[in-house]
Amino acid sequence: MNDLLNLASGGQAHPDWTNVDFFPARVRYALPVVGPVMRRAREGRGHYVTASGARVLVADLRKGVPFPDASFDVVYHSNFLEHLERPEARRFLEECRRVLRPGGLTRVVVPDLEEKARSYLAALASGDVAAHDFAIADLIDQMVRTKHGGELADLLEPGRDDHAPKPLRQRIGERLVGTPRADETGELHRWMYDRESLARELVAAGFERPAYRAHNESEIPGWDRYRLDEKPDGSPLHHACLYAEARVRS
Repeated sequence: MNDLLNLASGGQAHPDWTNVDFFPARVRYALPVVGPVMRRAREGRGHYVTASGARVLVADLRKGVPFPDASFDVVYHSNFLEHLERPEARRFLEECRRVLRPGGLTRVVVPDLEEKARSYLAALASGDVAAHDFAIADLIDQMVRTKHGGELADLLEPGRDDHAPKPLRQRIGERLVGTPRADETGELHRWMYDRESLARELVAAGFERPAYRAHNESEIPGWDRYRLDEKPDGSPLHHACLYAEARVRS
């Protein structure tokens, strides 16, 4: 078995890792009555392959990590923990510890509440209206939005036309299940973490010596080959994030 586990892999699935993700965004999984049945039928057995050749197992990680105890040396997840309610997040971190071998390493990437708060205060003091609007949206939009993409999508794509014709497949899907709300797509943030609160959660889940790294630094062997937290130009893949690493207690 691959010793590297990438949970909630999304667009960061890698061929050298065991990748697990939620269900792909497909209309059939959102259908009333039929959708839950199809999700249960596929859960733990279905998979898909990305353009890079990475095989991705489909599973609902809120129900646990679908592997035996002590199966991996490394567990990585990025921009997922904040989408879980706090009790779910705590159980998920405990599951990450369960599937790690003694001395195993986890790497957790989450939006950084402290950095976003500092950016908001700086924008407020600057008098720059556009920067202020963006800082507010960057801080709270993913917790309160009702439509897909929310205010951030409008700010990041100022020329976007919400009234432009939609692809046929999207129109059919919306006729069948309606226009999905943000609280139905899984995109909402249910909590936010700073360096203190994330470290406490890791310790409570059974990890020790939490430490923070740069996006391109890690104790994971060969991390510079995987580039999971980098864009092609070497800059951070995600905006304003914490990169925490901790080991299972021996």
